[in-house]
Amino acid sequence: MMRFCLLFLFLFAILFIFFSFDGYYFYDDTTYAHYAFYLSQGKLVLNEEIFSHRLGIIIPTALAYKLCGINDISTIWVSVACTLTCLYLIYFFLKKYDPKVAIWAMILFGLDFYTLFFSNKLYPDVSLTCMAFLSAISLHQRNDQWGKPLLFCIANLWGFLCKETIVYLLPFYLLICIYDWRQKQQILFWKRAFVIGFILLAGYFGFYYLYTGNPLYRFQIIQDGHYVATYNYFHKPASALIPRLTYEPVIMLIHSGMLICIVAALPFLFRRNFWNWRIWTDELFWSRLAFCGLCMFWGFTTSFKYYNPNALFPRMILFLIPFFAIASAFELSRLTAKKSFILAMIFLIVAAISWYTGVPNQAFQYGLLALGWGFIGGLYQFIPSSFVLNKQLYVPLITGLLLVHPFYSMLKPSETGYTAEKHLIQKYLSHPVTSTLVFTDNKLMNGVDFYYHFNKPASIQFLPYEKLLEQPKQLTSSTEVFVLINSYSVEYFRLIGTPPPIYIDSPPVSWQLIANEGGIRLYKVPSI
Repeated sequence: MMRFCLLFLFLFAILFIFFSFDGYYFYDDTTYAHYAFYLSQGKLVLNEEIFSHRLGIIIPTALAYKLCGINDISTIWVSVACTLTCLYLIYFFLKKYDPKVAIWAMILFGLDFYTLFFSNKLYPDVSLTCMAFLSAISLHQRNDQWGKPLLFCIANLWGFLCKETIVYLLPFYLLICIYDWRQKQQILFWKRAFVIGFILLAGYFGFYYLYTGNPLYRFQIIQDGHYVATYNYFHKPASALIPRLTYEPVIMLIHSGMLICIVAALPFLFRRNFWNWRIWTDELFWSRLAFCGLCMFWGFTTSFKYYNPNALFPRMILFLIPFFAIASAFELSRLTAKKSFILAMIFLIVAAISWYTGVPNQAFQYGLLALGWGFIGGLYQFIPSSFVLNKQLYVPLITGLLLVHPFYSMLKPSETGYTAEKHLIQKYLSHPVTSTLVFTDNKLMNGVDFYYHFNKPASIQFLPYEKLLEQPKQLTSSTEVFVLINSYSVEYFRLIGTPPPIYIDSPPVSWQLIANEGGIRLYKVPSI
């Protein structure tokens, strides 16, 4: 049963990665891709942009670019590999426990929507998830051999090279260390971990000193890199922190669907032994680790100059999902009729909150889960509970309900027009023979270099729509002028309050339509 579950989730993840792929955001992702391209050409760039310092994602991507060229597969292969690796690690680590624990953990992790969503995108959060999980496993299985402390230190360092938020796990690791020292157990593990960690950190800081002249350069960039944005708080009054530190993280968990993986672990918080740090069991280890990381995300600052909690983006806690999946799996392996009805009530309430706060799609998902858990609770009234538990009749039902959202994402039409846009640019604008100006949206301007494999011809330039009527200085009598309209991007910018110029919706009759493919239109402008 466990192997079948693993195989099914592997297959579904691969199908999801293939069918739901819809291009890139053309900001964080293509920025990492650009730095990976530089590295593949033998040039390491470490500048004042924090993305350039996340070598944990840049190095393996650069290796893929060097070996396979720049394409979609080589760009997302790291995220694909890390997602599948985490899924296998859950199976490999938990197969020695109750099979129900392993199955539930694999299902909760493998069908978590944002875990799947980022599995085909170039973001460091997926690599961080893999490294944090490896680090936690090595700590959980710590012994006096060199292998575990070595893996523990390397995984933490590589996780830090992926993204700085791995520091959310440090308080929990410190608690484990203090507990072991007081109990006089696993002392050799910690001594070796401190030695290996010191050597690795010395190498890390030494590298930065040799390359930038400042061993703390990355930390300085983090401190100086804050800017005014809706998700930052340093420029806002203190009253703005009240919702951020109270209910807004809960709303984020509800809207993202991450609460599905977390909710079954909530009972741990109401048990006395959870707060007794002298008692450690497998389930207490994973539940404490998960909630400790969540608390750090909830209130820890991203700057030591001023208090600025992290932005409420689901990917910021993506690396906690394996921990919550395992903690929840322990609870679901002891399912009773009462627990089923409680879960049904929680999901019903959460569905109402989702609907009221304007997320009807997520409300539908929660509503289905409420019905599912209610149905399972009802089974106990008519079928012996031992039969239901032993046969695990409820697993296929909940699995089917969790598949609804991912299946919808796989089957829905494109929301970016990426494939059509890439094909159109490569067909009509790849090798302009004369000076060419292309007026388009800001999203494409940010990421268009990716379409040219970061080797865009000097003869072609992309400018924002607004420049079209301003007689740009690049315009000469021999310049060819095009307007590329991505209807998906236009609609996105309209929704966020920045509508395009009026002529984008109603192109002049003098514009010549060159191509119209999948919502992407290319016009040639005879004159300006």
